[in-house]
Amino acid sequence: MPRTGRTGLSAARKSELWIRWKNGESLSDIGRALGKHAASVFTVVIVKSGIAPAIRHRRLGSLSKLEREEISLGLCAGYSQHRIGYNLGRSASTVSREVRRNGGRVHTVLSKPKTAHTAVCTSSQALFSLENIL
Repeated sequence: MPRTGRTGLSAARKSELWIRWKNGESLSDIGRALGKHAASVFTVVIVKSGIAPAIRHRRLGSLSKLEREEISLGLCAGYSQHRIGYNLGRSASTVSREVRRNGGRVHTVLSKPKTAHTAVCTSSQALFSLENIL
């Protein structure tokens, strides 16, 4: 279904907008270059008080999506947070914070449908029994 109404600016076009704004171009010139009205450009600029937003970066020590998935699978398989942390090479407190941040152990296990829960638990038990267990 085609999108109707206001389309806004893509991330790439907003980036171009901020580069042009920083170089001192007028709102009208930026609007013409982007194919937008100057008022649309003004709205984007005024929301950020004329300062381009900083580029967001994830901290180096933060968990990856794969590690979060392994935590979920480990919890589903019934492993302790200490064991999951050991398998990931992370401390148990890191695992504990991640579990608490996302609803806790009970929420993680009970929120899955029965059939999906069984399939995930079976696959996670196989995964954890083959990996990192001495």
